[in-house]
Amino acid sequence: MNMYQLIADQFVLAAEKGNTELVSVLIDLDVNINHQQNDVGHTALCKAVLGEHVDIVELLLKNKADPRFTIHVDGETYPDLSYYLSREHSHRLFDLKGVTKFGHLVSTIHDQIQLLNSPDTAHIILLKIEDSISKAKE
Repeated sequence: MNMYQLIADQFVLAAEKGNTELVSVLIDLDVNINHQQNDVGHTALCKAVLGEHVDIVELLLKNKADPRFTIHVDGETYPDLSYYLSREHSHRLFDLKGVTKFGHLVSTIHDQIQLLNSPDTAHIILLKIEDSISKAKE
């Protein structure tokens, strides 16, 4: 494993653990923000959403993390992060009070994918993303 791979893997681990400071420093050092770790293909964005680290999700999206990557889990292939999260972690989307923090983050990722695929509706989608992020912070 080369030094670049080690640093990129530490970047994903920092996002998973909620270490906003290290994630920010590594972004400033131009780490590959979309680095996919291991055979599954998790990125820092995926790990931050799974850990419900709202500030890191927001930081990654502002720095152009792209949720449109393929994930392979147990013989299944998921075309993007939103699809993977809503299929594999559907039990975390809602609770008795309604949409969970995790559910709001998944909604944010879904909207980000729409934004990247349909820039002509950017103003509407950006408002939805801001709303989902603020609800996740509550």
